[in-house]
Amino acid sequence: MQKLTRKSLDELAILMPVINEIRQKTYIGGGDGSIYSPYTIYEFDYLVSIGSWNGGYIDGWGYTAPEVTILGSYDGSGSNEGSGSYGGNGSNGYSGTFNINNAVNYLTNNAQESSSGYCARYVREAIEAGGLSTDGRPGSACDYDTYLSTIGFSMVDSSGYIPQVGDIIVHEATSGHEHGHIAMYNGEQWVSDFFQNDMYGGSAYRNNPNYTILRWNQ
Repeated sequence: MQKLTRKSLDELAILMPVINEIRQKTYIGGGDGSIYSPYTIYEFDYLVSIGSWNGGYIDGWGYTAPEVTILGSYDGSGSNEGSGSYGGNGSNGYSGTFNINNAVNYLTNNAQESSSGYCARYVREAIEAGGLSTDGRPGSACDYDTYLSTIGFSMVDSSGYIPQVGDIIVHEATSGHEHGHIAMYNGEQWVSDFFQNDMYGGSAYRNNPNYTILRWNQ
């Protein structure tokens, strides 16, 4: 039997270099980017460096969308450039920069397991965390459909609808729910003041659907 020495180990290391932990995870798998199995920050950095980041949850950060670069002008307001955010100053009077990642992270990190009855407050605070002012906001969730269009959101056709990160759904008032309901899509599920099972958030809206979907003008 050949004796194992420090020299032989060093020679073996040259022939078979050790792969660092981050690179190993790219081969054998670490987190999968879901809310319950997020990527590490190191995995995120690596995936970005090789151009393979497609969005997902990151440990300690929450949901981070795919990198987006927006170039061009909007309603004659000049050039805007960003990654995951858009600075608007259009003819409809709104102004500000909205960071979708910050908004959905805030909502995901603060939502409860069950409803507290304050959906409008939670979504409004998420919008503010994204960088927009909500001065002049309505008191009822159901009135946010017309209000959001004044601060940079546009209605989305519900036929064949596929949700995108940051989309907001506003449900009209219905029997027993005079203020309606509002929620935001965080990339995996709809969230209001609680984590919803679907876009409706309750049987009252599921059984009598009457809603508007809005998306940030990017």
